[in-house]
Amino acid sequence: MAKKKGKSNNVIKIAIAVVVLAGLVLAVILLVRKFALTTYNDNPTVNGNTAGNLYNKGLYTEADGVVYFSNPLDHGYLYAMNADETKASRLSVETVYSLNACGEYLYYAKDNTANTDSTSIFRGFLLGAARCNLKGKRVVDLNDRYTGTMVLIGNTIYFQDYENNRKKGTTTFDIKAIGIDGKKSKTFASQAIEIAGTTGSIIYHVGIDDHNIYALNTRTGGTTTVVEGNCWMPIVDRQDLYYLDLSNRYSLVKTKINNPEHKEVLVNERISTYNVSDTYIYFQIDDQENSKLCRIRRDGMEEGYEVVAEGNYENINITSRYVYFNVFGSEDTTLRTPVNGPVDVHTLSESVAFDQDK
Repeated sequence: MAKKKGKSNNVIKIAIAVVVLAGLVLAVILLVRKFALTTYNDNPTVNGNTAGNLYNKGLYTEADGVVYFSNPLDHGYLYAMNADETKASRLSVETVYSLNACGEYLYYAKDNTANTDSTSIFRGFLLGAARCNLKGKRVVDLNDRYTGTMVLIGNTIYFQDYENNRKKGTTTFDIKAIGIDGKKSKTFASQAIEIAGTTGSIIYHVGIDDHNIYALNTRTGGTTTVVEGNCWMPIVDRQDLYYLDLSNRYSLVKTKINNPEHKEVLVNERISTYNVSDTYIYFQIDDQENSKLCRIRRDGMEEGYEVVAEGNYENINITSRYVYFNVFGSEDTTLRTPVNGPVDVHTLSESVAFDQDK
């Protein structure tokens, strides 16, 4: 009788194990299917950030009233907050830059090598590029090497890819393209071009052997010359084309995309970086004795420029309500001012309402 009872118990245990195993298998299948499904963008030319932000490391981007940003007060980890700077909270422990947001996903380049703490084992690749949902979850790796600038165009991510060949002692640098579903990776351009100046499906960039401004059509692969000259950091906004004229003290120039021969010098000072909002152009004057962050109206209704902050600043990022920038060489010291209206500079820690629960 005892033997039969023992056999019966074994059968029950086996049955339970089979049920549990089947449940686990089903759960894995459901998870795989969940991760495999990708929601695609309807607009084939939609972008995930502005050219001006991406030139300035892409530390902030905005979508549907939510600002996603690399928080300098917390290792550059991925955060989200309302556009009015309320309800800021951490999404992930990835140190991110080159942020893009569109539809149901965030896209970012990452460099976690400076923060190799006990959580590193859970982050996957320390370098590279990735996609996640708007909560920072369901991460899909898009690249496993150091990634430079990355931009979203429709349903494709374009990014600067660096590959070191230790055996040959060489480094290759090119532009890769990969679907937002993580599939169909390919080399798009074997050139070390800066792709931040993307508008729609066109990558506006300067040449490698010269500094002309070119328009690279990502749909056709064709390239046309837009401006001949010694140019840098082209930004196209609607019909306006802005760039820095390297032959004229790095001055800020404005022209029209359909009439590039007509040029207007907006600021005849040495400028190290700039960004464009709907109303203002924010720029850093790089002068050893009188450096300052300034702004000038796009419509020319006011003469000259207005000083925003005295000193050396970089990484000018713009959202719908604020302009963010940091002291040169110190991202920890990040400041912000309203993008429109009177200048009112405060530190990030003073202005942003961070959730206590991280």
